[in-house]
Amino acid sequence: MPCMAGITTRPEVQRREWLREYPDLRHWEVVGPFATREESQRWEQRQRGCERSGGGDERDYPGARWYGYKFEY
Repeated sequence: MPCMAGITTRPEVQRREWLREYPDLRHWEVVGPFATREESQRWEQRQRGCERSGGGDERDYPGARWYGYKFEY
């Protein structure tokens, strides 16, 4: 099964957005929170065999809690 991995500060919002593009999304997994955005990006880069969403397009801000996510489609 193809898979996607990415990072976000809003895992449930991100899931709803991906469901619009991939209505057959399954095996949604959230990892974290990570201490920094950079740490979550390193996690994303280690997700071999998955397409990656590009490191999150959300704004970083003090106190942000970054999560990794992964799913099959």
